[in-house]
Amino acid sequence: MWRLLSGISEERQIGGTKVIASSAVSGAAPDAQSHDRDTGHPAGELAIRVAGLVKTYGPIRALDGLDLEVRQGVVYGFLGPNGAGKTTTMRILTGLIRADAGRVELFGQPLR
Repeated sequence: MWRLLSGISEERQIGGTKVIASSAVSGAAPDAQSHDRDTGHPAGELAIRVAGLVKTYGPIRALDGLDLEVRQGVVYGFLGPNGAGKTTTMRILTGLIRADAGRVELFGQPLR
């Protein structure tokens, strides 16, 4: 489902990757008591939590202690040069590969 974005509300550098976040149309944080109408999860709850994520390929360290939190209702974009760890991060989040170290939670549940 596509949503119109209200504009960039946060931009920061994580390692070699620029991360841009934007809230959905309202542009305001959801009420803590409300629920997301699409997922039924409490609004504002973390959809993704990554702590200390490490992945190496031989001598190459693709991820070096990545920490990231994404709240529900927020759209994140990964921008960065080749080799910054964007694809590796997404492959770990989708369960295609395993991290060497660190913790990943999706909607409060540990990724197995």
